[in-house]
Amino acid sequence: MGTSKPFLCVLGTTLVALLLMIGEVRVLLAGEITGKTYTLSEILAIAQEKNPSVAVLQANIKAAQGELTSSRAYPNPDLEVELGKGKALEQSGSAYEREESFGLGQSLEWPGKRLYRRKAAEAEVSGAREELEGFRLELIAQAKKAFFSVLLSERVLQVSAKNVETVQALVNSATLRVESGEAPELELIKARVEFLKVTKELRRAENRVAIAKAVLNSLLGGALGKDYEIMGEFSGSERRFEVSQLIERALTRHPMILREEKAVEAAGYVLSLERQSRVPDLTVRGLISEEIDKRAYAIGLSVPFPLLYQRQGEIATARATQT
Repeated sequence: MGTSKPFLCVLGTTLVALLLMIGEVRVLLAGEITGKTYTLSEILAIAQEKNPSVAVLQANIKAAQGELTSSRAYPNPDLEVELGKGKALEQSGSAYEREESFGLGQSLEWPGKRLYRRKAAEAEVSGAREELEGFRLELIAQAKKAFFSVLLSERVLQVSAKNVETVQALVNSATLRVESGEAPELELIKARVEFLKVTKELRRAENRVAIAKAVLNSLLGGALGKDYEIMGEFSGSERRFEVSQLIERALTRHPMILREEKAVEAAGYVLSLERQSRVPDLTVRGLISEEIDKRAYAIGLSVPFPLLYQRQGEIATARATQT
């Protein structure tokens, strides 16, 4: 009976350990099933689709296109209707009769204002598109950097795991040698210290992988979820560039440079618009009036007279914006 109890205890402990190991294996298998593996091309596609800033810049393009539509619109006509009753004062005992008048006015904008407003809006649309393209290039660069950072962290983690296995074998070997009397206790102590060191490096490598994955997932707006894997290899570019060529291409073709050029162009058009706005717009009006004793037709022009103010403030602001 004294011998069977320790045996049952050992058997029970072994069964518990096996159950725990089976549970861990199931968890790992479940993670492998639910987690998805992404390649670099898939990561870049998701980044351009899910990054929140892309949606904001696309909305800016739509807003600029709305301004362009407004710049091409013509002002609406102005309709005036007056209804009332009146009576002739020269005739005694006359009754009130209906009187009415209809007026229609149309503002005629100065062509120069319309032209430069449209050009400024077109430049803003082009600038918004270049801004989106520039952000996409930056996003692709950041996504690639984050992707390869995860890949590198995982490679380091694999090396750290191999180091732990190697040092564990050394610890086991040192333990056997110390127990058999072939080596002093100091050798086992050194082996255990080295094992603690590589184990600590393994934990650091695991943390670096988690951080790198979180950074990559944040660039994609959290679209990857908490459990995902990446697949790829490190490869160098076979093309070679000169620094002067890269600088020249960047200055002539980079979207952010083109965006600033469009902003300067739009500011120039706004300045021209403000200068053209000193010319007043005409308003053509037509009138039909039906009174008790007469019917009248009239046509006229309305022109603001720019005597006291000629948009000096707006012109100064537009000039400052251009510079």
